Amino acid sequence: MTNNSKVLVVDDDDAMRMTVAANIESEGYVVVEAADGESALALAREHPDIEVVVSDVRMPGIDGVEMFLRLKNVRDVPVILVSAYTNEDRVVAAREHGVHAVMQKPLEPTRLMRVIEGALKRPNVLVVDDDPAHLTTLVGALQSCGLRVLSADSGQRALSLAREQPVDVVVLDLLMPDKDGLETLRELRAMQRPPAVIIISGAADTEMLIDSSRGGAYTTLRKPVDVHELLRVIVRLRSAD
Repeated sequence: MTNNSKVLVVDDDDAMRMTVAANIESEGYVVVEAADGESALALAREHPDIEVVVSDVRMPGIDGVEMFLRLKNVRDVPVILVSAYTNEDRVVAAREHGVHAVMQKPLEPTRLMRVIEGALKRPNVLVVDDDPAHLTTLVGALQSCGLRVLSADSGQRALSLAREQPVDVVVLDLLMPDKDGLETLRELRAMQRPPAVIIISGAADTEMLIDSSRGGAYTTLRKPVDVHELLRVIVRLRSAD
């Protein structure tokens, strides 16, 4: 396999860093390495062709989360964080600021490669809602966290966008006129490469919510949507590719 994409691997543990780098290189990627967050930021500035960063969280000096937050101000590049403690406060904060994925140690190489490949596609999150105010608010909040976001005000428009552009997560309103959320969900899940679907709803119709779960929705969030909770779900989905 050959691949010209460049991946930055960051870890203060030399053995771990070299092992991860070797696994990625074996798949044909170009790899550069950094032993700490400060060096990683310098390399990201020096190498504008770096397309993905894989970083340990716990490092002396600038840790992986701080490196990710600073990198957001320098480069638009997806960051995959690796930690043995994926529920610690620092990692939760990274999820809420738009990190691409969080993976738990010990890393499984095949799964890591799937997540890297997903990050390289630079996929979009598609938000679908016929309520203009809620749509605008949700899209703006996700974009402010660094996510690439598409929007649609109808099920039909959502399906068209999902067929035209790379979309890995759809945030889908349940109650919409014409083509409702359940019908849109069925058509999304029938696509050749179906995106994950998060249902959002202000309705109390338990039967519809059950139907959405049976139809393949990953989870349901109540309106008004807590953006931090939504971000955590998106990161969880991308981390499980």
